Amino acid sequence: MNLGETKQYIDEQLSSLGWSIQIDRSGYENIHQHTHGDKDRVVQLYYKLVSLGAQRPKREINSEVVRAAIDDLTRMSAILDSPQGKPARHNNNQDHDRLSIEQLAKSLEMTAAAELKANHTSLSATSRPRGNGAHAAARKASGKSVLPTMLIVDDSPTIRAVVTRALERHFTIIQAENGEEAWSHLLSNNDIEIVVTDLMMPKLDGFGLISRIRTDRGAPHLHSLPIIVVTTLEDTNAKLRALVAGANDFITKNTETPELQARVLARYRLAQTLKEAEWKQIASRKSKPAASSNLANTSEPRAGMHASTSSRSTAGAHGQSAMQDPQLTARKFVDPETQEP
Repeated sequence: MNLGETKQYIDEQLSSLGWSIQIDRSGYENIHQHTHGDKDRVVQLYYKLVSLGAQRPKREINSEVVRAAIDDLTRMSAILDSPQGKPARHNNNQDHDRLSIEQLAKSLEMTAAAELKANHTSLSATSRPRGNGAHAAARKASGKSVLPTMLIVDDSPTIRAVVTRALERHFTIIQAENGEEAWSHLLSNNDIEIVVTDLMMPKLDGFGLISRIRTDRGAPHLHSLPIIVVTTLEDTNAKLRALVAGANDFITKNTETPELQARVLARYRLAQTLKEAEWKQIASRKSKPAASSNLANTSEPRAGMHASTSSRSTAGAHGQSAMQDPQLTARKFVDPETQEP
């Protein structure tokens, strides 16, 4: 695809959603430069534009969104290509690693009923929020890093078991069998940092859950939560609908376990990187008034010692406020792969 064809494809697809397109020439040139005119990469970037645009109030796609989409894809690619982004395949478990999520689920379903019942009972115990409970306290007391908390949502206990097995070494797992149960967990447990969800579920499906996470006015702290859809649906319309609702990534259940681990870990790491950058920006903005106050006070020679003391007091107050602001007190980032800060 040349530049003109790339622009035409992006415009037609976004227009079909009824979204406002405000991309300038440099934005289209950036798209073409990133995709090299490859149709699959153009489609991938389009989906990322939809995912990011869905989180903007006016559903407007401009050159800023284009840059953010390219940055997201570039960062994800870099993480996935890094040694840390490729979970090692264990020699004694190669056959297991080659199985997809769906195949592993079928394998589990063929086990004896008693064993399956025992597994389900064991997994049900993990469905209680553990981020603030005894599990986290015990890990802290032992001096070990607390794993980040993940919410897995699927109406199939077997699929939940498979995804849990694939990711439990990297995350503390909470499970829910439908969107309403998941929403209750999200409202009661502030430790949840990433959501992996199916789409087709009773009571509240994945589309409704994603939309509620992104738009509920009573829970603004959830709006930026990374969401990964894992489903059997390969329908393009279903994928697009999930991204329009606000999903960050989409993985089908024919994905092999190592790729699932890599994609989820990469999305979590990228979300933490962006969050830390946002915290730094907030801290920087909050420190500017204090700096301005200091400059104003030093310009008044008559104030003498009193003004100097006042200036230091004001600066100290601002500094203390910034340190105590809960929005600026970032949870210590722990890499799920190495379990180290």
